[in-house]
Amino acid sequence: MSKMARLVLDIGPWFKVLFLFQLAIGFSLDLLWLSRPQFSPPALVGLFLGMTGVMSAPKVALWRILPVTRIEIDRARWWQMIAVPALLLALLLIVPALLMAAKGTLTTTPMDVVLAWGGQCAVAAAFTAYTVVLPLLARRFGRAGGVLAFLLFLVIVRFSIFFRQPNDNSTHSLFAAAALAAAAIAAILYALAGRWPPPAASGWAQGHGLAANVNWWTETTGPAVRPSQPSHVPPWIIFLTIQWPVTAFGLLGTAAYPLFMQWMTGDYHIRFANFAWAGLMMPISALAYGGVAAIRALRALPLSALRLTGWLFLTQTGLMLLSLLVCEIVVTVWDGRPVWMCLPLALPGLCIALLLRFGTKLIQVMVAIAIILLQIMLGLDRWLRPQTSLAATALVLGLCFAWTWWELAKGRNAYRLMPLQPFRWRGQS
Repeated sequence: MSKMARLVLDIGPWFKVLFLFQLAIGFSLDLLWLSRPQFSPPALVGLFLGMTGVMSAPKVALWRILPVTRIEIDRARWWQMIAVPALLLALLLIVPALLMAAKGTLTTTPMDVVLAWGGQCAVAAAFTAYTVVLPLLARRFGRAGGVLAFLLFLVIVRFSIFFRQPNDNSTHSLFAAAALAAAAIAAILYALAGRWPPPAASGWAQGHGLAANVNWWTETTGPAVRPSQPSHVPPWIIFLTIQWPVTAFGLLGTAAYPLFMQWMTGDYHIRFANFAWAGLMMPISALAYGGVAAIRALRALPLSALRLTGWLFLTQTGLMLLSLLVCEIVVTVWDGRPVWMCLPLALPGLCIALLLRFGTKLIQVMVAIAIILLQIMLGLDRWLRPQTSLAATALVLGLCFAWTWWELAKGRNAYRLMPLQPFRWRGQS
């Protein structure tokens, strides 16, 4: 086995779980598009598989100390993010198309299938180019580059959620042009192997700014570093200050998600209460990862494990309650009727406990876990009585509080650095 092939196969167990999950989702989406093309975007699968190679980016630092060249490293990443997804995308489309053709239920033409595959490859290639450009934006524009990166990501997502069957001249031309652009991006990135910038591993790309804010408080207040002296800064101010940028960004996303969904779906009329999870995912992700990313710095504060857990849950639950109120107002304004949401109040606490126990490597599947749990919680809120929903929320919050306290006071993993990918070599034959 060649050295580059070993690099391509150097993936961790969590990555394999995520990869299998994405394959299952991709197969389901392709099957849905082939059976009902007017209700499913054909290029969305490319976004799922285009993200797979990103998870190996933290291992590039390890690869660079191995006896391999930068060209081999970049081409291994090219295979992970462009070549392998393109082959799998073709397989995920061909298999259900052949099965439906054998049953006589296939409604799309072979040209439609080919163009849909081209659109999927275009999304995967665009996301790869976005990943390569990301560290350049971080170095050139600093934290402001995060805004530019988010706008670029929105453009990619907008094309991936294209609710049209490629069966007329305009969409034929669009998907054909996207396929040619994908081939051009793939060729350019392959030719530039050896000159790719290192993956973003610090700054806003990894959320370390939260810990930096905590360090600023501990350095300026002084007593936070010397527990024998009382702190002059109330803990609630510290907990609110360390993550106000991501919290404000999450609240803005909650307030604007109907405009985002309307822009994504075009002329399709949707009930925004059914997409409340989309408006809540940004604050949930910000609150959950925000508290965990800064936990090592927060532990330097003169607080016991119980008080640290209490202040963490108090601020996170309060901000999540504010997010739920904003989402409730937005849904009421756009749909004309309110919707009861209570159980999602406990989701940030559950995510914090999971991340403290299993580390940030769980982020590779945390988004999928959070979306599934959020859908279940919103469904239970509609089915349960409000009193039962409140009691269930209090019970889950209490259990998550106890679990978080145990991890901070008695556990072994809360203060360990557990990266997205372990720095172990898994590429041996």
